[in-house]
Amino acid sequence: MTNPDPLEKHEKGADVAIVQMPLPIYEKELTPQERNMHTAYWNKLTELVPNKYFSPDRPILNFIELGLGLPTLSGQIKSTGHSTGLVDLMDFSGPSPDFEAIKEVIWEAGQSRVFMLSPMTCGYEIFSDMVKAIKELYPSSLVVAGGPHVSKLPKQTLEEVPGLDIVATDQKFTTQDLIRAIFHGNSLESVDGIFYRQNGNVVQSRPLNVGVKLEQSKWEETPLDLDILPSRYSESSWGRIYTALGCAYNCAYCADILHKKKKPKVYDLDDVMAQVDVLREKFGVGLFYIGDETFTYDPEHAREFAERMGQRKDSYWIAQTRADCVDMETLETLAANNCIMLKIGAESGSDELLKLMRKGITRDHVINATRMGKDAGLNVFTYWMTGLPEETPETIQRSMDMQRYLFESGTCDLAEDVIFVPYPGTEIYHNPEKFNVRIEMKPWSQWREDMPSVTNTRMMTSGQIYDAWLYKINHLAELIKSR
Repeated sequence: MTNPDPLEKHEKGADVAIVQMPLPIYEKELTPQERNMHTAYWNKLTELVPNKYFSPDRPILNFIELGLGLPTLSGQIKSTGHSTGLVDLMDFSGPSPDFEAIKEVIWEAGQSRVFMLSPMTCGYEIFSDMVKAIKELYPSSLVVAGGPHVSKLPKQTLEEVPGLDIVATDQKFTTQDLIRAIFHGNSLESVDGIFYRQNGNVVQSRPLNVGVKLEQSKWEETPLDLDILPSRYSESSWGRIYTALGCAYNCAYCADILHKKKKPKVYDLDDVMAQVDVLREKFGVGLFYIGDETFTYDPEHAREFAERMGQRKDSYWIAQTRADCVDMETLETLAANNCIMLKIGAESGSDELLKLMRKGITRDHVINATRMGKDAGLNVFTYWMTGLPEETPETIQRSMDMQRYLFESGTCDLAEDVIFVPYPGTEIYHNPEKFNVRIEMKPWSQWREDMPSVTNTRMMTSGQIYDAWLYKINHLAELIKSR
């Protein structure tokens, strides 16, 4: 990967500076089990997926995904008549970013009226230091945060991060409303779905309406600003796009409180394919990851998208779905039109745990779906979690037995197994007693899916869960290598 200029796509003194935060890369000596799994996973992935940027020797840090989050945000801001710039700090990624060097970049960028950041959970401490650095340089600028972590804990975040001014939630918030209020001198109280500071207190703009329907959500269609993307994205491993928004299900471990329990809203496929074509032509993307939670929920929509992708002979794609949302006609259409992998959420080999998690499927659903995928001609991938509520050594063994069955029967080609994390926004995080778990409030940097668990079940401590996971992924690595 080339070493990018952090201000390559920045306009000095832009109205709004979008800050691409450093990734919280946790550097540690891999255990033998992790090394075994890492090698097996990457070797198999490079065998199954034609992509020059997949390599067992390529560092994870250099695995670049081209998503449309930045172009969407910048496009929304520009639609209000205000300029944007990108302060790209990805090259500072690591366990301990050099904040003195980061401050020099921010100083060189110049003052903007607004700085926007979006941290992930395990990057919260880095985010807090970033806010402090910005405020030390530009005390009069407004610092705004959004994204999957802070939007679930807006009041707490503002109380913990003194320099932060505004937190956007997932509820009815639009970037355009906020930008107009800031630059036109309107009261922040008029902006839906935010928490902010007022006279030393943290206040909420208006009550959140968790039951808002997707079709009633405020949304302003705006063009993507692809020019905001720096040149390093030309080395992307894949481009992530969406053909629908929403999930009709209500899994207890899911943190997406806005979009779950809602029938997916499909996007106009003319618009989706226009995005595909732009990413192909502008950045040379040849592999696309369809980010829809349940891609095959609407089979007709899925088949139409597949047929359109099939017209682009040099473009391959990966999709994800549920084990109870597949049919042979749709799977065969995917396979005939350049879909090279279908990912299916198995989660656990215990029907009891699946029921407790409100997953809505059983082991048999997963067995049938993976078999159908292979019969249709697809490479099949399954997701698994270790340490779910009520996890026991016996339920872990059931998952391992099921993994063995899927691989030995030839119905699964690749799999991923992670440690369950009760992220903010999940029902398990906000009501652990209901699920008989105890959450250890470790630093957010340790809320990772590859580190000792932050949860204790009735029968397993967090340390026992981690040890079981290491044993489990070593077993899974051998299964992957056997395919």
